[in-house]
Amino acid sequence: MLSSALYYRLAFGHLQLSDSNFRCCPSLEEWERVEKICGFLQVFYEATNAFSGSNYPTSNLYFSQVFKIQLKLSEECNSSDDFMRRIGSQMFVKFNKYWSEFNLLLAIAVVFDPRYKFQFIEFSYNKLYGTGSNELVKIRNALFDVYNEYVKTFNIPGASSSCSRGSNEVYSHGSKDQEDNQSFDVLEEFDQFDTFEFVSGAQKVNWNYLSKLARDILCVLVLTVASESAFSLGGRILDQFRSSLSPQIVEALVCIKD
Repeated sequence: MLSSALYYRLAFGHLQLSDSNFRCCPSLEEWERVEKICGFLQVFYEATNAFSGSNYPTSNLYFSQVFKIQLKLSEECNSSDDFMRRIGSQMFVKFNKYWSEFNLLLAIAVVFDPRYKFQFIEFSYNKLYGTGSNELVKIRNALFDVYNEYVKTFNIPGASSSCSRGSNEVYSHGSKDQEDNQSFDVLEEFDQFDTFEFVSGAQKVNWNYLSKLARDILCVLVLTVASESAFSLGGRILDQFRSSLSPQIVEALVCIKD
């Protein structure tokens, strides 16, 4: 709605000049605020569309979308605009409740997405916490721990039995100028990001184990609720579809809600 209003911004201004009865035209300050809010909410709109799909919302989608949300909130928390900084700070407090406790498998799933691989994890944590952060080391160690667990579970004769974690030092070759340019699209910036992380360890990975690990992680679904339900202040209404549920299903749903 905000995007549509901005598109007809000049038309609203013209209507105000030509029609004396039109007295609801936003002021210049209000238009500027709408423009900022629209850009701020764009990242949430994209994440909602990605997570609300019916056929494809699997685990590899989670990290990239949530990373962009955190990056946007972090930027707004340091904004020079008091209005946007206040909104960003309040939302960031709620966001941290979910970000601080998210399952590390949802980050590991990105490694098996050929569009991102581990480079995106490194790129993301470098943007959020700086180079060589403890959070990045935790993800990398968790990845090797899960892989080694699969090595023990699916012991294939003649295969390498473990994978080295390598050094705890993370090497980043991203451009400092790109990181400082906040208007530069984050995914375009990632396209130019380079790293030599995992070069030595990758040679020791056995693809038999890796395929089993990828199969199990990528099949995990990202479960969501309808955005209308999440933000609605009204009560739940039993429509014609839900009222046709069997008594056993209704009883189970009531027990779950209790």
